[in-house]
Formats: sequence, structure tokens, C-alpha cells
Amino acid sequence: DFRSSYSNTFTALTRTSHTQMSRQMRSSLLSLAVVVLLTLFVGNSFALDTSEVATMTLICNSLTSPDVIGWDCDSAATLCGVWQGVTCSADESTVVSINLNCTALGVKPEGVLSPSVSTLSLTTLIMMDCGLEGEIPTSTVSKPLLHTMNLQHNPLITGQLSQLLTNYPNLVVLDLTDTGISGEIPDFFDSLPLLEEFDMQGTSLQGVLPATISQAINLIEINVFFTNVTGPLPDLTALVNIERFFLGEHFESGPIWEIMGNFPKLTQFSLESSNAHWDIGCFPTTDTLEFCQFDPDSEFCCEAMPPPQCDQPHSPCVPCTECKAPGPTDEELVARQELCEVLGLNDATLVGDSRALVDCSQPERACRWSASTWGDSFFCEEQKIVNIYLPALPFSKDTYGPIPESFGSFDALISVDFSTKNFTAFPDSFGNLSALKTIHTGSEMTLSGDLPSSFMNLAALETLDISSSGEALTGDILALLQNMPNLLTLTLPLSNEFTPGCFPPSFKATLDSADASSSAHANIGSLNLCCDSEVPEPSLHFEQYPSEPTCAPCSNCVYTPTPVADLVALGEVCTALQVPPEETSGVHGWVCDQPEDACGLYGRGTGVDGVWGGLTCSYGRVIELALPGKGLSGDISLSIGMLTSLTRIELHNNAISGTIPLTFANLPSLTHLNLSQNELNGEIPIDFDSLASILVLNLSENNLTGSIPSNLFRIPSLVEIHLNSNELSGSIPDSFDESQNLEKIDLHDNKFVGKFPVSVFSVASLNSVETIGAGIFTEPICLPVGETINTCTIESPYCCDSDASANTLGNCASYLMALNTKCSNCASNDPADCQPASELNDVSYEALGDICDFFDTQFDILQWSSMSTIYGEKWDCESSGGSADAGPCATWNGVECDSNGDITSLHILVSENAFSTTAGSFPDSFEGLDSLTSLSLIVPVGVDGPPPESLLSSQKWEDLTLSFFKFTGAISLTAEFDQLKSMDVSNSEFTSLELAAVPNLETLIMEGTVLLETPVLPSTVVNLNMGSATFPQFPEIPASVKTLNGASGDFGGPACFIADPALNLATCNMSGVQFCCESVLPALCENNLPDCVDCASISTAGACYTASPTPSPSPSSASPTPTTETSSTPTPTPTPTPTMSTPTTEVPTNSTPPSDGSDTGDSTLLSPLVGVLVISLLSVFFA
Repeated sequence: DFRSSYSNTFTALTRTSHTQMSRQMRSSLLSLAVVVLLTLFVGNSFALDTSEVATMTLICNSLTSPDVIGWDCDSAATLCGVWQGVTCSADESTVVSINLNCTALGVKPEGVLSPSVSTLSLTTLIMMDCGLEGEIPTSTVSKPLLHTMNLQHNPLITGQLSQLLTNYPNLVVLDLTDTGISGEIPDFFDSLPLLEEFDMQGTSLQGVLPATISQAINLIEINVFFTNVTGPLPDLTALVNIERFFLGEHFESGPIWEIMGNFPKLTQFSLESSNAHWDIGCFPTTDTLEFCQFDPDSEFCCEAMPPPQCDQPHSPCVPCTECKAPGPTDEELVARQELCEVLGLNDATLVGDSRALVDCSQPERACRWSASTWGDSFFCEEQKIVNIYLPALPFSKDTYGPIPESFGSFDALISVDFSTKNFTAFPDSFGNLSALKTIHTGSEMTLSGDLPSSFMNLAALETLDISSSGEALTGDILALLQNMPNLLTLTLPLSNEFTPGCFPPSFKATLDSADASSSAHANIGSLNLCCDSEVPEPSLHFEQYPSEPTCAPCSNCVYTPTPVADLVALGEVCTALQVPPEETSGVHGWVCDQPEDACGLYGRGTGVDGVWGGLTCSYGRVIELALPGKGLSGDISLSIGMLTSLTRIELHNNAISGTIPLTFANLPSLTHLNLSQNELNGEIPIDFDSLASILVLNLSENNLTGSIPSNLFRIPSLVEIHLNSNELSGSIPDSFDESQNLEKIDLHDNKFVGKFPVSVFSVASLNSVETIGAGIFTEPICLPVGETINTCTIESPYCCDSDASANTLGNCASYLMALNTKCSNCASNDPADCQPASELNDVSYEALGDICDFFDTQFDILQWSSMSTIYGEKWDCESSGGSADAGPCATWNGVECDSNGDITSLHILVSENAFSTTAGSFPDSFEGLDSLTSLSLIVPVGVDGPPPESLLSSQKWEDLTLSFFKFTGAISLTAEFDQLKSMDVSNSEFTSLELAAVPNLETLIMEGTVLLETPVLPSTVVNLNMGSATFPQFPEIPASVKTLNGASGDFGGPACFIADPALNLATCNMSGVQFCCESVLPALCENNLPDCVDCASISTAGACYTASPTPSPSPSSASPTPTTETSSTPTPTPTPTPTMSTPTTEVPTNSTPPSDGSDTGDSTLLSPLVGVLVISLLSVFFA
């Protein structure tokens, strides 16, 4: 501190003008110098404590060759700052650290690790790979200062960890890798709260990992690799800071993947074990993983497989269903951002401490698996917010307005507490929080009006406390509570204006059955109940104010009996379905001879569950029957048609047999019918069109036969229909033109025949069509153009001139089969219009013959797509005619045809030595190839002359390659070339290349191309290659370009880089191109450039921009000096033995004392200081 103060003073004084310095100041400076000199000399007289000298002498003498590390056992009294790796205290009275990495030093002192080392008050003991033997240091007294003990790679050091039980309470790093320690791991982790690294690799430890390891919550690394430690694993879910996790080969089983799913910071792990049988599970999801190893026989759920970082084989996945994709939905991310902004988490005037500010624009960072980065008000699980506790927010605004509508997107939210925050209204979306169990409001909230009706959807709610904020709330709250069967606690304001109503029967039963230890409780304040409502018995669990209120004269709580017809129907349906006992099916209450109990006490309410499990009743009428996957094995009674209030039937995934009852047609309110995955047989009832309200009809995966009723697709309300995986036959009714709400059709895996119904494409709302394996459609269809279906799998023949490539039917075309037919009027959808083609296209083959004649028949022609070095079939110009399965289509390399015999693709590569002279002008024969969309001509012999006119008039090109051509004239393509996506003119010579009007060109290759005029590039090009090209000037680069290559290009001397200001490159290579210094290049393009030229000073070149007075430095002169960082924790590589971390403490490689400001007594520091002082004093006096 004194040296720092002197340095500051000296700097300030020497900046003062000598002419202004008084004699008094010079005198003061002289006095200061004397004090400094005396302080330095006196400070150098510190001495090591005699007991420390004796201890260090013993330690030194225990070593065989201490001199190799610079230790002189006879000079222990003056070891501070001299002995390698030894650090003393500031006053040089004690030794505080021994830090020797003998691997780095390249020497080993060997010998015995003296027990005396445990008597020192060390903070660090590191003696790595030093050839030591003896036992690990133990102490009979507490050594609270020691935080690091690292004796790795000393295999002759022995002992047991139990000796470290209590006397090193503040250990942070304990690394005994490859030592000879043995015994079991003691249950001592609860005594080591600060422990971060526990490295025992390659030791003889045995036993199990003790349960108290879960209390060492700061652990970053656990390493028991190559030990005899075995399982089972303890609960490690609390160790959320684990980054490196290595288990040995003797662990046998356990939910390892579930445990590791709680390690959000995991970067490395190894679980290789020949004996392990880890539970099937989901591979832990983390964005930090760098390296992993595990037993190749490990089994994973298909929903969560190992990432590429693991890079090792594993067995096929298991089709689990419990793997949930972690992370929030896009809707939750929006909800996070809006709530963040409403709360003001990003408002510096509210938050105060800038370190606590939240970036609301990055809501994905709110959760780190099970922890939140947004403070104590948010809690996460699997990267989703599950708890919002706003009282923990240390600041508040006067009002926050209504809770954002997006709040309903927190789909994993379990608990929310708005206390201390003044929100004014709940959003309608609040009812979407299906997992919500707890709601608390606070006295600051100023809610008013009715609670949203969507509250009735909060079926999981257990606690509703609006006692402090509901004075202005109104409405029928009791009606909302009717669908909350799990409600345990209800607290309303003492004085309230809610509508009188009926107390929920399920909540009454909960309160009446609660014992003294139960937390069930209701305080409804002044809420008035109907006179005919059943009320809980007054008790500790139920309170009302006043305690004996008058009742409201309403009568809607009166028992509504179920009609006799419904009771009869319920009994017969129950008997026919053969509902298994509750102990095997989980379905409670189904007693077929007591149907009067089916709908419960009141038989009323919106969506109140009946006493019979799976039934939902309203005012005594059954409105829903839902028994999916309950082991039903009977049939469906005709009496089901008497339950005329049914809106939903869910009986899928059972073993129900028999036929579908015709009486389903008597259910006009039915919206959902799901009978899939059963054993139903027979035909689909013809009267299903009477289901006027049906939205979803699912009869899939049964044994249904016969044809589809012609009126089934005419139901206007129908949204989804699933008839797949049956034995249905006949033709599919072509009656979809009245189904204007239909979104999904699944007919696959049946036995249909005939023609696929073209009217399906007229349904504007249709999103999905599935007919793979639906049957054999033999009649060709004419495809419409302009319809959009997102998911489409249709196996049907279509007419060849029906433009399958131009229609917008999603992926339909990839499943359609072209028929060798011609349609005279495809728009008529008349099968008679599809007739077999009488003859093949002879014009195409005549044109191909002209091109063949251009080349000598002995020249080798290669298919471009293969790029093979083995020459293929030679062309036979005399046999250029034929059909789709003969002649050039079948035997000529590089020729591809469609099933109609038309040539669609021509790919030619000619040997460089094919011609003895130049080839001359290319034949103008492309007008005969009117079906050609792909052309690749690579002719490295220099075809010259003008470009063929027919080549530039075909507007169907999709990709075009013209390499090694020397056309005299311009290649000019207009906007009509709207199909062209890729063009390659590499190594060719043209007068100009005019492509600016081409609307959809994405890839342009001009590598080695010579142009007499600078090209104007189209605004759509993404991939641009101008490597080794020769242009008069550098062309302007459009903003669309992402990949740019101009390496070794010649752009008319020093080039001016010109580009659209919006250019945003992903890759760039301009190596070897010399640019004007005035050019401003994107950063990606500045690698490996030669020195720039100041074009402003060259009269012939001119400046790219207004030249600066001083030229910009060349890119090479601005290169920063590279620096080298040394990581203290090397990343393991995928080998059987992973590389472990080394201590974070730097190991000195020479005897220089640590630069921590302490006085080590090193005389080398004194001389420079004295010199500085003498020079400064002389300067003052001479001045």
C-alpha cells in the first residue's frame, strides 16, 4: 500500500512544473524519500517463525531429492520467496501455501510426505505427481484455513478418507486421483459444506456414495471413475451445480437419467460400466454438454435421445410416452415478456440496483431448468415457470392495470400469489391454467366486477384466497366453484356482494369429512346461500358471517331427478359395456342396478362429475360419457340413443365388440364420438348424417367393413373424420364439396378401389389428408392448381399433363404416381379425357440426335450428377429415337426422361482431349426439347460462336450449367425465366451476362468466368461464386447474398467493394483480391487480403469514396498480437479414461514470490526503487 501511495505521489509531483516548485516542496520530497528508504530496509527484516522453520526442515529432509525443486533444507529460515512453490504470509512468519505441480516442473523430488505438513496452517496443499509415499496428512486439531488438497498422481500415498472426517471443515477441492487411498467413503459430506470438487479417480475406494453427499450443494465435480465404489445411487437432485460427473464401472442400476436431468450446468460425464443396468429414461436436456460416455447398452426413450456430443453407439430407442419436451411454448415466452414489462423488471427507476435488471426481450433466459434467473419471485421446473410469488418482488408500482391476457399461457403454473401488487382484473385466459392449484390475491389489488367465467375450468384448484381484494367483486362465484372437485381452502372477503347460490356438494363433502389435522377450510364471509342448498356443518373447517345468516329464497339447488328413460338407458349401457371392478379399471361407482345414483346428489351444474366415474351430468341429464382405456369388453347397447343430452362419447382404446348402434343417430347434440381402437365390426350406419352437431368422428382401428355412406361427408359441421385401419372397401364418395369446415381426413390402411375423389381438393379448410395404403386407385385424376393442403399423402395415378409440379398441394405431389397418359381437358375431371399417348415425342429425339452429331460418336459422355472418373456408355447417334424404357432414356448416360418419353434432363461432360481442334458453334436444337428443365453442359474444349437462340428462348429452365463456353455475344435472360433457381457459367467467356431481371435465381457460379462487361446481379441471389473471375469492375453485391466468394478474382486493378447497405453475409472469401483503401469491406471479407491501394492517389483508378487525408492502414498492419490462454480445467476427450480437471490455483514455475502485495523480502525489488528515488532527488535539486 505504501509503495502504491508513493508511486501516485511521485507521478503527481513530477508532472508539476519545476519553475513552480518551491524549496519547501523540495524539502518535503527529500523527507519523503528518507522515510521510504527506512521503511523498505526495516520491512526487509521479517523472519520465519522458528517452529515453522523446524517443520519445513523436516518436510524437506523427508524428500529424496529436494534440490531438484530448489529446496535447500539447511536454509529453511530464509525460504520465503526462495523455495519453489512455497508462499509465506505477509509478515513472513508462517508458511501458508505449498503448491508444486511436478508434472509441469518436469522433476520429481520423491521421498516421503512428512506427517509434519499437517501442523502447518496452510490454505493450499498441492503436490501433484511428485513421486511421494506415506499417508495422507491428518490433523488432531481443526485446520479451518485449508481449502485445497491435491495430491493426485502419487500412487504410493495411502490412508483412508475417514481420517479427514472433522478437521478440514472448509475444504473446497479434494483431489486424490491415482493415489493409494482405500476404504469406504465416510458419511462426512454434511461436514464439508463448501466442497466443490471431489476427485477420487483411480483409487481403491469401495462401498457406496453416502447419502449426505446430497447436502454438499456446492459440488461442481464428482469423480469416482476407476474405483470400486458401487451403487445404488443416493438422491442427487439437490446438486444443481454439478458440471462434471464420473461414475465407476461397479454401479449397477438406478434412475440415472432422471437424476442427471436435475443438473442444468452439466458439461461432462462418464457412466461406462459393464455391470450397469440403468433404468430406461430420457437423456438429460442441457445446452452446456461438451462430452459424455455411457454404457453402449443403455436404453433411452425415443423422445429424448443422446445428442451428437456423445458420439458413441447405443441400442435402439424405447417408445416411451413420459418424456415431455422441456422448455416453454412460444406462447409462454410471449407471456413472460409481457409480464416482465408490466411488472417493470426492466425499469431502472423501479429496480434501483442495475445488477437486478432483467432483459424482458429475452424471456427464454428466465429459467435454467429448475432455477429462475429473474429473482425470488419466479420458480421453474423443466425450464417452465411453475410458481409466481410477487410478494418477494422488492418494489411496486401504484397500479399494474389488468393482468395481461397472455397470462393464461403459463401452462405449467401451479401457484400464483399477487399480494402487494395492485392488479385490477383477471383475464379471460386465466381459465387456461389447467395445472393451477393455488391463487392468492392481496389487499393492494382493486378487483371489481365478476370473476371470468373461465374460472370454472380450474379443475385442479385447491386453494382460492381472495379475502383481501374482493370487496368490489360480484357474480355467481359458487357456480364457478362447482367444477373444482379438489378445492380444499376457500377464503372470501368478510363483506361481499356475490350472487346467492348453491354450495358445491363435493366441497361440502370434503369439509364435513375433514378431521382436526386437515387443512380443509372455507370462510365465505357474508356470502348468502340458497335456502335449499346443502350447507357444511359449522366447524373449524367452515365459517360464515354472520354465523347464523338468513338464506336466499332461491330454488335452483333442488334435486333434479334424472328422467326414468335415462335411468333405464344407463342401466342397460352399464350392463352391455361390462365395466370392470374399480380395483382393476379405476372406474368408481358403476353399479348397473342402481342408476339413480349415477348423477349424484343434485344432478345439476355445468360440467359436474357424476358419482359414476366417467359420467358428467347437468340438471340430472348425462352430457358426457368418457371411459377410454378402462378395459371394457362388452358391446354398445342400443339404449345409448335414449341419452339424448349426450354431447361427448369417448370409449376408445378398449375391447368393445359388436356393431355400431343405429340409435347414435338420435343424439342431435353429440359433438365428439370416439370409438377407435376397439373390435367393432359391421358397416358404418347410413343415418350418421343425422348427427347435425358432430365435430370429430373417430372410428379408426376397428374391423369395420362395407363402403362409406355417400352422405357421410356432407355433414356441414364435421371438422375431423378418422376411418383409418379398418376393412372398408368400394369407392370413396366424391361428395366433399359440402364439407366446408372439414380440416382433417384419415382414410389410410383400408381397401378402397376406383378413383380418388377430386372434390376433396375443393374444401378450403382442409389441412390434412392421409390415404397411404387406403387401397388401389386405378383411375387417373386431374390435379387442380391453387389449393393448399399442409399434410397430404395421396397414392393415386394422375394425368401426365396435369401439372403436379406447379400445383400448391403441399407434399401431395411426392406421393402421386404419374400415368403414361395424356389429358385433352384435365379441368373437366372426366376419366374419358385421360387416354394413352398414341406415340412418343419424336421431335425431342431428333433434337437430341443433332446434339449427338455435334460430338464425334467416339467421344465419352459422362453423367454430370455422378462426376465419376470411369467413362460411361457412349452415345449412339443412330439410335436417338425410342421410348421411355428404350433408346437414350434407358441407355445414354446423362439423359433423363419422364414416363411419357419426354426428355426432362440433359447432363453432359466431355473429356478435355475429346476434340483435336475447337468444337465450333453449338447446334441450335433446344427448341425441340420443350420438356427440358435441367441442362448441364461442361465442354472444356471451347465451344464458340453465338449462344444458341433456342437455348435462351426456353423459359422452363430450373437449373442451367454452361461451363468452358466461349460465346461471342451476350447471355441475356428475362423475367419470364421464373423457374430458374441455379446457374453455373464457370470457366466460360461471354461479352456480357445479363441476369438482373431473373426473379428467383438463388445460386450463381461464375468461377473463372471472363466477361467483357461487368455483370448486374439479380436481387435474389443467395450463393455467389466469382472466384478467379475476370470482370472490368467489381459488381455491386445485392443484399440477398449470404455466401460470397471472389478469391483470386481480377476486377480491373485495385477493386472498389460495392454492396447494398443491407448486406449481411454468413461467409465470405476475398483472399488474393486487392481492394482500394477507400473500400469498406464486411468484417467477414477481411481475411488474407493483400495490402490495399490508396486509389485516391492513382489518377487512373480514382477513389471509391472521398479520400481521407491519411490513408487507412492495411489490414495486415492492424492484426492484433495473439494471446494464449491456459485453461485450468482441460476438457476430457472421448477416451475410456476421461481427463479430469486440475486445481484452479496457479502453480509457480520459478521462485518469484506471489504478487499479492505482501513483502517477501526479495532484494531484487529494493534496488529499482532506490534507483528511482535517487534519480528523483537529483532531479529536484538540480532543478
